[in-house]
Amino acid sequence: MIRRILMKKLHNFPLINDVMVKRLHMSLRKLLKILQDKNTSIQLICNNVKKEIALLYLFKENKIKEITQKPD
Repeated sequence: MIRRILMKKLHNFPLINDVMVKRLHMSLRKLLKILQDKNTSIQLICNNVKKEIALLYLFKENKIKEITQKPD
């Protein structure tokens, strides 16, 4: 659920904590405790989402280059 929220609101990162706790219907303290118990954090999840998005863009860009490349 957190990943989905981040994917939609990543551009608004400084406010993402507020958005997440409202969407998850819990306090920030509770969310942070849950994430800590799972050995992760909002920042780590956010970094992973950013990495996935970057990889998707790279893959998409490479596909476009393959399609537009003229055969020899």
